[in-house]
Parts: sequence; structure tokens; C-alpha cells
Amino acid sequence: MPVIFTTGYATENTLVAARSTDHAMILQKPYGSTHLAQKLREALNKKAE
Repeated sequence: MPVIFTTGYATENTLVAARSTDHAMILQKPYGSTHLAQKLREALNKKAE
């Protein structure tokens, strides 16, 4: 199941760890609705694979 974490306080180690997993993504704050929609689409596409 794809997971999107949102944070404004992620360290570089946290970002690297999340990027290394297939189903977890990090969306750093602040973000706009367009960026959120892109991440949601990316997560839904990963689930379809």
C-alpha cells in the first residue's frame, strides 16, 4: 500500500530512508494543491504496478 508522509521537519536521513522504499513517499511542507495532486497520482500509479 502506498504511503505519503508529510513533514516540515524531516532530516536528510529520514528523506533518504523514505526514498529507498518502494511504497513510501515524503511530501515536504509547505506544498500546494498541485504538488499534492501530483504525489497522490504518483502513489495511485505505484499501487497499480
